[in-house]
Amino acid sequence: VDTRDKSGTGLRAEASFFTADGAEYDPDTALQSGHGFVGMKARQVGGTITDRFMGWHPTAYVGMFGISDNPQDISRKSGTQVLHASAGYTLPFGLGFAAGWWQMRDTGATAFDLSTLTNINPPFGYSREEFAAQERLGKVLGQEINLDISQRLSKSMTFTVNGALFTPGEFYELPIARVAGDALGGEPQNAWAVNAGTRLRF
Repeated sequence: VDTRDKSGTGLRAEASFFTADGAEYDPDTALQSGHGFVGMKARQVGGTITDRFMGWHPTAYVGMFGISDNPQDISRKSGTQVLHASAGYTLPFGLGFAAGWWQMRDTGATAFDLSTLTNINPPFGYSREEFAAQERLGKVLGQEINLDISQRLSKSMTFTVNGALFTPGEFYELPIARVAGDALGGEPQNAWAVNAGTRLRF
């Protein structure tokens, strides 16, 4: 929905849904049997924290050294389901207010029975700790909220202030060993950020 006039005054709102299949794991060996949907390193996902600071991609993608697929890292690149809604209003004198919300869920799946983890002998280069991290798959990653205030200073320059809060979900409540990834989890804390700047359009 966009009711803004030529001067930019008015309401803008949107809602979106995105999902991409995540990795799958073998029921007998716990080894990865598929990457799910693999993209070409398209747009990142989320708001100030998950997009700009953490660099999340909602799919695995083809990179310089093969397929990048790391659901357990801080700079996550793996199948994700994303719900998003945002709305903003700009007043006639150029003052604008906006809010955005994202909820993200991992879409990976494992058919391996984790209660039998001690019964298998991982092949060379793998460990039980890596396999144990599969317990996180399919769980909510978290929610992010962004609030923005902007003031148009001229036709080409706008001053902006942004605040962001990310609340981790149950995915990060489960601790993992560092060998499985660098998003260790266990006792996740909210992440927040505040930034300000000017936007110049030519």
